Amino acid sequence: MTPRPQPQPPTDRIPPQNAEAEQAVLGSALLDQDALTEAAGALKPEDFYQDVHQILWAALLRLREDGIRPDIVTLAERLRKDGQLDRIGGATYLSTLARAVPTSANVAQYARIVREMSVRRNLIAAGTWMAGMAYAVGEDVLALATEAEERVRAASGNVGAGRLRELGPVMAERWKGLYATKDSKDLLGAMTGLRALDGFLGGLQPGDLIVGAGRPSKGKTSLALQIGVAIAGQGRAVAIFSLEMMVEQIIDRLVCAGARIDSRAVRSRSLSDDQWDRAFSEIAILGARPIYIDDQARTMLEIRAQAGRVKDLGLVVIDYLGRMDDRQPEGVRHDLHLGQIVKRAKTMAQALRVPVLLLAQLNRKVEDRPGGEPQLSDLRDSGRIEDDADVVLLLWRKADDEASLVRVKVAKNRNGDVGDLELIFDKVHTRFKDVLDPSEEGRADLWCDKI
Repeated sequence: MTPRPQPQPPTDRIPPQNAEAEQAVLGSALLDQDALTEAAGALKPEDFYQDVHQILWAALLRLREDGIRPDIVTLAERLRKDGQLDRIGGATYLSTLARAVPTSANVAQYARIVREMSVRRNLIAAGTWMAGMAYAVGEDVLALATEAEERVRAASGNVGAGRLRELGPVMAERWKGLYATKDSKDLLGAMTGLRALDGFLGGLQPGDLIVGAGRPSKGKTSLALQIGVAIAGQGRAVAIFSLEMMVEQIIDRLVCAGARIDSRAVRSRSLSDDQWDRAFSEIAILGARPIYIDDQARTMLEIRAQAGRVKDLGLVVIDYLGRMDDRQPEGVRHDLHLGQIVKRAKTMAQALRVPVLLLAQLNRKVEDRPGGEPQLSDLRDSGRIEDDADVVLLLWRKADDEASLVRVKVAKNRNGDVGDLELIFDKVHTRFKDVLDPSEEGRADLWCDKI
């Protein structure tokens, strides 16, 4: 493979900067603690162009975090302790900064200028990288395009972020919308089609990361696909990223589950005429639903880029965490690396404002435990999965349970109760249904109903 070129920054022009605005921000912070608080929400040390100003802003932020009122004396003392005072020009330069502005009233405007210059520099760096990498013939084009998109998003994604919004108007808008749909019986979240699960979670909520975990062959993938079909039936697009099964395998599983066909009959090519009829009827139903499948994406970067292009997205399914190929930094433990992937999945859910269903595996040791009931700590190489997940669903069976019974333990529910529920799993047709009362025995479930 051709070695990656090392792009060089332009040499014929000065990078976007504004030294006066940087000095004005620092001077305002020395004059008024409120000015520091206001600018701290918009600026990070790396947003400053000059190294000296980066050092000063980082020291001011540390003073603020320690509850110390910043001024020339306290800042000079902090820099002296850190061995940085001489590097920034000594107390003389601090006095110069304090005299740089007559008032701190315009600190927000100064901070905006500094931030805009920072974004411009970041965009130049991203563009320079893209120009250089475009000539790397041996690199995968899709991977380069995806990384380029992420670099541009990272360079400009914080512009306008952190905007404070007055509670009153936002609250009124939210509750007017709720009142407009007060007669609707639908849940606020996306319905999974399983009454027991919807009753527990209130549907899958936008921005939530839902982790579904279990031992192999306990129905994780089947449950995720079934939920995806149900949400697509509500008119919302569903993006399924399969890192374990090929598209053709997923298609066969979807058709067989919906048409109630034993997949073994497909593999042995022994379908009856009636089964063929049911299969094509199911294909017509599924084909009308906005379901998208990708079996090539292997990193969260690629998944984020693909999912972000889907219109009216209602759910992202990732099967499964253990197959992710995000680059593991040198020296970082595997469990912590997986924790970082989970954090990216949560960030994607919030950015796209959709629920993300991420599948994972439980450790083998859960099978050796008396009763076999799983705990959050049984998530394989969990890192900090339970910290970033909003909901954790653990699928399991007791040793003496009927073969068709699957228990779902809601081990974490950030906005609701935790507890257990039971579902019936038809392993032949790889589909779940609610445990029905005898009076409801003949009632159809929501797998193929028009929702």
